[in-house]
Amino acid sequence: MSSHRFKDLLRFLRFDDRQRRDKSDRLAVIRFIFECFVKQLPRHFIPSENIIVGEQLVPFRVRCSFVQYMPKKQAKYGLKFWFLYDVESRYVLAFELYSGKIGNVIQRNLATNVVLRLVDQLSNNIKQGRNITYDRYFSDLNLAKARLEHKMSSIGVVNHKHAFVPNELKIIRKQLYS
Repeated sequence: MSSHRFKDLLRFLRFDDRQRRDKSDRLAVIRFIFECFVKQLPRHFIPSENIIVGEQLVPFRVRCSFVQYMPKKQAKYGLKFWFLYDVESRYVLAFELYSGKIGNVIQRNLATNVVLRLVDQLSNNIKQGRNITYDRYFSDLNLAKARLEHKMSSIGVVNHKHAFVPNELKIIRKQLYS
């Protein structure tokens, strides 16, 4: 196929109907094809007993309403994805693209809801008996309790400033190796 023919096809390629598009959904243009792809991921692989939830900033400098700026990352601008993947094979079981605020509503418990949505994409027989690991951004006592109800153990780094941490564990060690 010539590059001219490819550019013509790409120009007319659409995944939604502009007339019936949901104006409040920032991913409406690709929502259908995106969800079809994500639904197929857990169907083709049985994960090991350990799975991980993490975030990744994919470099992206094009004009877009949900490009994120993260100054501590190597690429400072990009699209923020949350991933659920297998530890041993690094196979992606589920992922979600963060598209910012929904309307003008500030989302509460965003990290906990992300983990719950990602894990809910797995079938019930795969969820049981798995260990889920996440970093300090996702660590929450309510999340650990919710995963325990579904017979999943969870491991996470806990910031000593969280409200659910007992006062005995909030003591900051001042000396090295104390």
